[in-house]
Amino acid sequence: MLLRILRLRSATLRLNKRVQELAAVGTLSLSMTALWGYNIWHIKGEAEASVFKATVGVLRTSLALNHLQQILPPPGGALPASERQAGAPNPFVLLLHRPASYVGEVSMRQAGQLAPGSWLFEPDCRCIGYVPLSAEWLSSPSGDRMIWIRIISGQPDQLQLREHYLWQGKPLD
Repeated sequence: MLLRILRLRSATLRLNKRVQELAAVGTLSLSMTALWGYNIWHIKGEAEASVFKATVGVLRTSLALNHLQQILPPPGGALPASERQAGAPNPFVLLLHRPASYVGEVSMRQAGQLAPGSWLFEPDCRCIGYVPLSAEWLSSPSGDRMIWIRIISGQPDQLQLREHYLWQGKPLD
């Protein structure tokens, strides 16, 4: 009888040890999954910031090239009036291929209703707007959930962020 109790106790101890091992492996797996999920979320935010900066860079380049077209004659003579964009109010019209998420000219009142990831041009303030895919990545002094970029008239026109925006806690420039 005593031998039977000792065997049963030994089997129970082995079972308890196995349960503890499985619990440790499960906890480690859940921790790693949570860490992986956070890193994926963070990388997705960085990727969106990179696409935003690249698009703004393309718009800046188009404004500079448009300015050069105005001051330098093309090799074949004067550029036809239909192809000249003197002081183009909307820099998106200068692009050969507009971003797929460009929705056109939209007023500031309507901008809040746009889908995340949308680009727009607001003609009254001469501003470019962008609606982030995830608004929690963006913070601004005004609390606005969109990024606004003013077009400053000059030779060539310049793009300037309307506020000091932070993206995932880092300055967006």
